[in-house]
Amino acid sequence: MEFVRREYAGALPRPDWWLVRPDEIIAQCENVKKGKAEIVAYTPGGFPVYAVTYGEERPAARVINWPSATGSPRPELYAQSGKQCLMIVAGIHGEEAEGVISVLDLMHIMETGNDLRGFPQPELLALAENFRLVLMPCVNMDGRAISPDCYLGTSEEEFRRVVSTLLKDGTELRYPALKEYFPMPMDQVKELGTYYNSEGYNIMHDAAPGNLRTEEAKGILKKAHQERIDFFLNMHSDGCEHFSISDSFHFPVNQETYRAVNDLWMKIRKHDPPRVYVSHQTDINCAVELATGAPAVTYEHGLKAEGATHDSLLEEGLSVFEALFRYGKDHILADRRKIAGKEK
Repeated sequence: MEFVRREYAGALPRPDWWLVRPDEIIAQCENVKKGKAEIVAYTPGGFPVYAVTYGEERPAARVINWPSATGSPRPELYAQSGKQCLMIVAGIHGEEAEGVISVLDLMHIMETGNDLRGFPQPELLALAENFRLVLMPCVNMDGRAISPDCYLGTSEEEFRRVVSTLLKDGTELRYPALKEYFPMPMDQVKELGTYYNSEGYNIMHDAAPGNLRTEEAKGILKKAHQERIDFFLNMHSDGCEHFSISDSFHFPVNQETYRAVNDLWMKIRKHDPPRVYVSHQTDINCAVELATGAPAVTYEHGLKAEGATHDSLLEEGLSVFEALFRYGKDHILADRRKIAGKEK
């Protein structure tokens, strides 16, 4: 299958360390030494989807799934020992490279102690070592293969052009109307937008129980359950930087955890007034929370921030990790007794 990479008109050139193309992502995953790289899925286009893990695996648990655990007297049996496990994924939408580079940067810190620019990050490394980490730097490798490297320097119109799908009859499907199809009607598509894998699926919404359509979504959910994760962070990009949570499915205790992590991140970023975003969509985050009980939230990098640079976008991603690590170091992220209503 041939993938032709698009370009944004007027986009700023990427720095040498901004390595977000599929061959670069694969190379960075294959070359880890301290972590363990595992292929959890293959895309329709034939690209591997990697999960890279750091930290000790949890001791073997009783054979049980989370839904069954919620009905038992002891829901904590699902995950009650070992370090808390954080799962961080990026690149579910191909054009959103900022999360991809952030997760790759965290991998580089775990491997070398330095970020991709060569700057030492001893404090973040020390915080990260408190956890079991499951890092998936790019889920939608098909979309990444046709996407530009970064939005900086270009226009909103250019961004919409790259994301949009053009049908053979001349119809241009833009956000949010492009979500009226699942999958895209590929027999009618002239030019597929970068949200999708090469079969036209928006992996973010491949979340219907019993009807999962993509190997990428199946890989996420299988790995999340296998690791019995305690927090799921899904990294995207938008106009302004913010966390968001869907209220279509969330355990109330997990909403409290989300807001606490969000509050700490806002202090780190010095945001005032608070930024609390709630969506009403059903998505892969909801499926992960249903499968594991873990809080599942989306973070959106701020592409339109005044004076944004490649460096500032990278540092923004590091601030997200710092907030999550700092909060998780001192708190239970998935208090499964409370989540299942066994303790108030």
